[in-house]
Parts: sequence; C-alpha cells; structure tokens
Amino acid sequence: MDIPGNIANKLENLGIQYSLEKYHDDLLAARLQRANSRLTQLARVSFLQSANEKIQLITSASSLCRLDMIIEQINQAVTAVTPEFERRLIDSKKLDVFTALPQASDYRVLVDSGLFEAEKIYLPCGIKGTYLLVSDSDFKKLVSGHEIISADLPLEKLELNLEQPESDSEQLHKAIRSYTSRKIAKNLSETLDIPPLSHTAQKVISLSANPNAEADELVAIVEQDPSLTAQVVGWAASPYYSAPGRVRSIRDAIIRVLGFELVMSLAMGLAVGKTLQVPKECPRGASAFWRQSIYCAIAMEKLNRHLPPENRVASGLCYIAGLLNNFGYLILTHVFKSHFIQLCRYQEVNRHLHPSLIETYLLGICRDQMSGQLMQYWNLPDEISTALRFQQVADYQGEHHIYANLCFIAQRLLAAKGIGDSPASIIPVQLYERLGLTPSSIEQVIEELFSSSVEIDAMTSVFTS
Repeated sequence: MDIPGNIANKLENLGIQYSLEKYHDDLLAARLQRANSRLTQLARVSFLQSANEKIQLITSASSLCRLDMIIEQINQAVTAVTPEFERRLIDSKKLDVFTALPQASDYRVLVDSGLFEAEKIYLPCGIKGTYLLVSDSDFKKLVSGHEIISADLPLEKLELNLEQPESDSEQLHKAIRSYTSRKIAKNLSETLDIPPLSHTAQKVISLSANPNAEADELVAIVEQDPSLTAQVVGWAASPYYSAPGRVRSIRDAIIRVLGFELVMSLAMGLAVGKTLQVPKECPRGASAFWRQSIYCAIAMEKLNRHLPPENRVASGLCYIAGLLNNFGYLILTHVFKSHFIQLCRYQEVNRHLHPSLIETYLLGICRDQMSGQLMQYWNLPDEISTALRFQQVADYQGEHHIYANLCFIAQRLLAAKGIGDSPASIIPVQLYERLGLTPSSIEQVIEELFSSSVEIDAMTSVFTS
C-alpha cells in the first residue's frame, strides 16, 4: 500500500515512524467517536479564512471545534472556507482528501492541544480511506514549531438528549429563556412564535384520523387550496411516476397515479411543510433542503417495501416522516433567528459532526427535540412525531420504532452519497437484522433510488416553485 511520494518524503526527512491503516468504509471517525476514548484519536484538517490569510486547522475528529475560542485566541475573525475552495485545493495537490500533515500547505497552521491527550493518532494521508498511524511523540515532531490552540470540546462532554422526550419541553423553555427575551407563553405555538397551521393542513390531519375517510372528502379539502392542489398534481405528474397522459386534477392523481393513502400523506406533508420557509441565508438553499427531504421520503418508502410483511408499516406515513425529517431545522432557524448565522458558521467548521451536536452545544436543544414537540402540538399522527424525535437513535425500539429506524437508515444512506448536511456514519448491522433488511435489499434500494435521480431531482420544483 503506497502513499503519495511527496508525503512519504516529508515523513522520512522528519524521521517519523508510521504504519498505514486502511478502512474501506471510510468511517474511522465514526468508529472512534463511538469508542469514546481519548487515547486513540483521528486528526482532521479543515481550512479557515480571515480578511488577510488562509489557515490550516488540525483538530480531533472526536471533538467539536469551538470557533469562538479560535477567534479569541488568534485575535481575528475567521470563517470556514467554502467546500468548493477546499475541493480545488485538494485537486491542486493531486490528492483524494487533504492530509493532516502541517507540512502539506503553505498556510499558517493551528493545532489543537486536545490531540496531545492521545497515545496514538491517525492522520489522513491523502488517499481516501487510508490513514497514517503515528505515536504521540512522532505527532509532536510533526507539529513542532506550529501554533498550539485550545478550542476542541470532546464529544463525550456534550449532553445530547436522544432518548428522554419527557425532558424536551423543559429544555425547550430553558433554551428560549437563555437565548431570547421572549416570555414563556401558555402553549408551545405561542412560545415558539410559530405561524399556525393552515385550515387546509388542519382539515387534512383531521381527515387522516378518520378510518372511514373517502377520496371525495380529500379532494374537496385539497381543492380549496390552489397552491396545494398545484403541488400535489405537480408531484403526480413528475417523470418519476411515469403517469400515462396528463394529470389534470387531485382526483386524477388519486385514481390513476398515487392512490388515496399517498395523496393523503403528501397533502399533509406539503401543507405542514409550507408553514415555515427555508431561510434565504441557508447555506445549501431551499432546493438542496427539499431535495434531501424528497430523497428521504422515497428512500423510507422503498425500505419499508423490503421489510418482512410482519414489520411493514404504512407507506404514506413513511412519506410524511421523510418529507418532514429535517423540519426541526426550519423551527430552529425561525425561533433562534439571531443565532442562525452562528449556527451556520459552526456547521461549516464542524462538517464531521451531526448538526444536532452543534445545536445542543450552542442552543441547549436540537432540531429533533423541537420537531417532535411541535408535531405533537399540531396533532400529527404519533408515528410522525416519534419518527422525527428518535430518528438519530439506532437502537430505539419503543412504540412506532419502525418509522424512526427507517428514517435513521435512510438519512445515512443518503449522507454516504453526499445528500444532506450530515456526515457519513455507521449503520449498525444489528439494526438491519432487527428490521429484517438484508445487504442485497439495501443495495437494491440504493440502486433503484439513484437510477431515478434525474426524475427525483425534478420533483424539487414542487416545493420551490
């Protein structure tokens, strides 16, 4: 196994002893985070920029990088460089990924002191999935002469509430008291200053609770809202469904293309989704936000079809959960407007972490807690609030766990393909086994999903038009 020649030469010149380690799934960071040990760490490299210079930053992949502390210690404002700049830099060096060696760039180098707690350090060597493993003494040789800062917060010190929804309301109120001047009102909607659900959304939710609901009732409700009608018809008419002839009405969408259950779920998801807008300042933009939502909805529905019959759940509810999987992000940006830019800056410099960790550090609450609370307040089906609240908990086995588990898997399958704002992470084999999913079924879902990527991408216009 070889490494780039210029890197090998630098190591030899410095007298660095190392071994090469290969991780085919490229998830070493996630493995070390789960191991929860500071004795073996993975160094990660990112790049910052100020008005005057570029900076190479070397930190631990098992920590959150506190941007405000870097700014304080170097006494200048910095932000992360754009992914496009980083990609051009990597390409200019003819590497797959940038190496964590400080000698690899001509920029000013900052090294976080948290890495010195480790006895062994993995360093990206420039080849995807291949790492240099060095001792603590050799790592100190590598970074000798460069600036040492203290900005990392070990992930084990972050108190992320994944599995105690009974504490969500208290945390939510505490976060609002801490970060806004808003008084706690009588109910959640007033507390959050969230626009009320439209009458159409309320009627669709009410109808969905009626086991004897009929298509004519759904048609009558949706047709009262011209924009919702256009969205549902546009969805049914998309190339993804290959409907014969032109889809002209909601009734047409139900009878010929989507079916009653899916139109009911789609109308509910679209109506709720319109309550809050993707902020213009969102780094990824509205199209990327809804693209991830659409892919997640379709992925969950496909995964559900591959479950054993005894584990399958309502496909329509899978669609809603997928469409709204990231709705908590919109709630956060609405409630904590004054902190939105800070959230963005932290996410840019901590792309290796799930956004929920960053949100918990900055705000004391994360998007999943907020969306779970609001779905309950709006009386959406319990399956939806459960899916959104527990979508990051791999071993959740409570009521309606199938929805949360499918959301967990779908998000990670998409992240591995670069869709969404979450880093690649491990899907436990035990979760696949518990649900009855096989490696071949997962491969089939991925193949089906991305063989239709052009058609699915076209559906984004339903949300952004």
